[in-house]
Amino acid sequence: MKTKSSLIILVIVLLTSCAPAHETIEPTVNSVSASTISDTNKQQSVFRVDEFSEDYYGIVQVESSDEVLKNGWIAIYDKRTNKELIKVLSDKLFFDLHEGKIKADILELPYGEQSLIIYNDFNFDQVKDFAIQDEQVSCYGGPSFKVFLSQNGEFILNPDFTRLAHEYCGMFQVDDKKQKIYTMTKSGCCWHQYSEFVVDKNIPVVQKTVESEWFPPYHILTTKDWNDGKLTETKEKRLSWEDVKDYYSVVSFDLLNDSGKVFLFSLNGEALTYVLTTNDGVVKLNFPVENTADENTKFSYMKEQSRIVLRFTDKNTEYEVYENISGNNIEKIGIQVTAEGQMVTLEGDVTTIQGNLMDVEKVKWNNVVFGE
Repeated sequence: MKTKSSLIILVIVLLTSCAPAHETIEPTVNSVSASTISDTNKQQSVFRVDEFSEDYYGIVQVESSDEVLKNGWIAIYDKRTNKELIKVLSDKLFFDLHEGKIKADILELPYGEQSLIIYNDFNFDQVKDFAIQDEQVSCYGGPSFKVFLSQNGEFILNPDFTRLAHEYCGMFQVDDKKQKIYTMTKSGCCWHQYSEFVVDKNIPVVQKTVESEWFPPYHILTTKDWNDGKLTETKEKRLSWEDVKDYYSVVSFDLLNDSGKVFLFSLNGEALTYVLTTNDGVVKLNFPVENTADENTKFSYMKEQSRIVLRFTDKNTEYEVYENISGNNIEKIGIQVTAEGQMVTLEGDVTTIQGNLMDVEKVKWNNVVFGE
């Protein structure tokens, strides 16, 4: 029995000594310089991104596939030591090739090409930082970036700058001279927001936003300014003849002495609208604001032998748009405004008239009373 046991032990020792040893080899930066390598049975494309810095270079490795969004990673290395400084993994990398290469620092705002690697000074401390594409989660599935600020010889992920590169449309814009950062975002065709930031202790702080809303034919701008922590908000509504002419236009004319412009038109062919603007299109009076037909938003139309008047009342002020006519000619046009017993006449420039107040008669308006 002892001889048999010794034999079994000897066989086990011999088998163990003949088995090949398992060797783990850590890949070095130089080992990814080839165009493709095999990794877990999937072909990988590897690109070296250079020429954006004397001190650093990038490596991009992605799965070789026909997919538009690729799975892979982006890393930044020190040229002197080949030490990896930054690495970002992603399953949604998007990039263009330039003669077979990936280029850094291409930033076509807001919707053009944006490189996987952006190397720039984002916090205005005279030291360049890195923005590395991580996903496609900015507006409308556009590219988004992780932002790493250079601090004490290291690149540290900054969540506040990263938020700017995630929550707006693509990468943000940097103005070195003004030391400001600009972002843009939108929703559909008719709402855009433009924001302006300053940097305070490595945190981007909003200083101004402008929201642009388009409700044809009106363009509304809402501006918010933050000064010393205090918010000031202004709203501006605009209209122009180029906007109005696509709708049912009755008459329009300029006031003398550059006092503004007058428009009578319809958005829906059923309700009449009056708008007075400044010369550059800022709306001073819009009646009615909504296309309603209640008693407080109606016009009254009167036609005499040589005079036509369209009257309405808004906030205890009475307005009369008038035309003095002779035959088929308009001799005078303008607005009479009466408030608290005082009347002011704003004369129009007859050479600028387009249309005719008499054209009000051509449509059965739901907010115009005739003969009163």
